[in-house]
Amino acid sequence: MKKILYIISLIFLFGCNSESAWDCIQESGAIIEREFRVKEFKKIQVWERVQLIVSQGDFQNVRVETGENLMNEIQVKVKDSILTISDRNSCNWVRDYG
Repeated sequence: MKKILYIISLIFLFGCNSESAWDCIQESGAIIEREFRVKEFKKIQVWERVQLIVSQGDFQNVRVETGENLMNEIQVKVKDSILTISDRNSCNWVRDYG
């Protein structure tokens, strides 16, 4: 029985950082940045777990900084002149964001 628990523990330990790991045990990864070009908007809607910093510039774009393993679940869209930014990653309660 102890061998089985040991093997299962090793699988979880070494599988946590792979891209195919279950979302709840996967590390956030190195911080990366991605820019999204967006259409003109008049309002901004931000969902939980998103920090927003607004600055004026020549172009309308959104710059997102997050862990490389989390970027695919960040949603940026404009609909009916409302810019919506949301984090659709699950199990964020197990991650340490500093």
